[in-house]
Amino acid sequence: MGQAIDIRADGNQEDFIEVLRVDTQGGEKAGILIRAIPPHRYLGASGPALAVYVSNAGARQMAQECFVAELFGLSPAEATVATLMANGLSLAAIAARQGVSEQTIRSSSKRIYLKTGVARQPELVRLIHTSVALLA
Repeated sequence: MGQAIDIRADGNQEDFIEVLRVDTQGGEKAGILIRAIPPHRYLGASGPALAVYVSNAGARQMAQECFVAELFGLSPAEATVATLMANGLSLAAIAARQGVSEQTIRSSSKRIYLKTGVARQPELVRLIHTSVALLA
């Protein structure tokens, strides 16, 4: 189940990056990224260090609305709509969920596009899902 990784193998620890896909005990897939962090980047670091990122491919990760609002200059209501759009909901589904008209959500989406500089929902999805909002 486990895999041993020797970061000294290529001799250049500063450039070391390893990515793995592993099965979890629940049968889901998890992604792991291991990256060397050179000691000189952090004061007081005296030896090699690693950053390890683990993601559960089976879990749908949603950006937190407060971070989406802050990153893109959106109101709280716009951030809610943008987050729902980024997670694949249609304007009609968002309207039903929010208890407002589809026209209200359509107007909100136009303001979101203007503020974020995108023209369509797939661009908004890409913008949010490649932003640091998912790291929070």
